[in-house]
Amino acid sequence: MATAPSSSPFPWTSLPVETILDIVTQTPFVPETFLKLRLVDRRLNAVLENYERAICKAIAAEQFPHVASDFPGIALLCRRQLHSAVSRGGPEDLSGWPEYSTADDVEYASAYYSGVGGETTRPSFAWLAEVYQRYDTIERLERLAACCGIQRLPLLTAALKLLYRLTDDGNGNHDAKVDFLWRLPVSGLVTLCWCLYESINLARECGHGVINARSNAYAHHTSEAHSDLLLAFEEMLLNQGPEFLLDLLGRDAQPAAAHPRQQTLAGQLRRALAHKLAIEPSFVFLNVCSLLNHPKLAELAAADAVKLVAGQEIEEDETDRFVGGYRLQD
Repeated sequence: MATAPSSSPFPWTSLPVETILDIVTQTPFVPETFLKLRLVDRRLNAVLENYERAICKAIAAEQFPHVASDFPGIALLCRRQLHSAVSRGGPEDLSGWPEYSTADDVEYASAYYSGVGGETTRPSFAWLAEVYQRYDTIERLERLAACCGIQRLPLLTAALKLLYRLTDDGNGNHDAKVDFLWRLPVSGLVTLCWCLYESINLARECGHGVINARSNAYAHHTSEAHSDLLLAFEEMLLNQGPEFLLDLLGRDAQPAAAHPRQQTLAGQLRRALAHKLAIEPSFVFLNVCSLLNHPKLAELAAADAVKLVAGQEIEEDETDRFVGGYRLQD
């Protein structure tokens, strides 16, 4: 009497990593497919995670060698993405993911979104896409600024990176952003104030909608309406970062959801600078114009740009030595 051959489990654990990767590389890359492959089991997830990390690390080293100093807050952003994915209740919130019931499965499935391990950035496709988008946004804004005659492009680049730092460290929390602004040295505050002024000029020249100086709506506004419009623009730029400015220059901005009234970040920025310069807030603009003539900002060196983005002083005893001879007394 013939007996059916006994079924033996597939020797998955003994399959070489090279063979697994060879199969994966022959599979047409679709984000959803790659995501589902990582849910097959923990070994395949670990193999694909290392594979993804190696690819992204090589690309980042070749194309974005200064990402750590350009966007020091991006690791915080990635860690918060993981926490958010887990706290929402699991991968059922993510399109194409099956529902898992245990907290362990939730964290395992959400690993795709982490991009970060421990305290150091762990490159992932999501992380790489974010880095690419940021550099692309900055490059496009630089081109628009050059076409509109804006000077000090190295300072503009540093200011845009500092805006990303503000949005990363603040994580949508108003109080955290205010704290970040008050911790910045004078050079960082001057750079952000100057960025607001130049961004307004850029939006007036090239922006879409009512902020464009050549629009009919802009021409019919009262002086009070102009002030409110510019204040709203500054607040959105400090809250949303460079992406908001590019959206406004490239397409109509979407209306923001209403929030409880609170002190504006633009006002806090000016108050922080006025406090460190020991002047009245009404004199901030004149002092910013004067401080921009300081050699450290007028000819911004690469090393000083790194310090600026990191929120560090570009000179020792900056409040006295950096400001000395350039501050306008009230």
